[in-house]
Amino acid sequence: MAEAWGKIVIKAPEDLLASLADSEDAIDGQAMIDFFDAVGADTESAAYCDPLSEDDEWKAQNMELHDDHLRIDSVGEEWIPLLEALVKSGRSIEVYGCISHEHGGEAIFALDGKGEPFFAEVDLESGGDPSADVSDAELSEQWRALIPEQFSDYLFADDDDEDDYDDED
Repeated sequence: MAEAWGKIVIKAPEDLLASLADSEDAIDGQAMIDFFDAVGADTESAAYCDPLSEDDEWKAQNMELHDDHLRIDSVGEEWIPLLEALVKSGRSIEVYGCISHEHGGEAIFALDGKGEPFFAEVDLESGGDPSADVSDAELSEQWRALIPEQFSDYLFADDDDEDDYDDED
């Protein structure tokens, strides 16, 4: 299986986030099912995402719960369809992030405070599809403009930066 890794921010009421952050290295299926139910997100009708199961698990290198948001350093490509479903159908939450794929592509996503979903898969190394109406670079710029300043240092930090978690809430 191909490798993928990324940074995710979920902004929601702390009680909802606490159940996701029970472990520092994974979110279990039941916790994700409960979260999706609480925020009205749907994987059942999404052709790009399998229905959630209690046996599922989403791995992370690290998860940090802050007052109003959860930061996840994700591991694995199984996060991509899950986040697409969350961004496209979640309500009363905010979700921001990027998941990079070992083959050069990235899934970029945002569900802002206005409830406007943004999800795109881009390949900035190859420049994307030249026949597309919007270039991958333009999609990336649109996505970056949706990220609140509160999360930009975390989401846009260099991969080698060890100080991703130093900001105060």
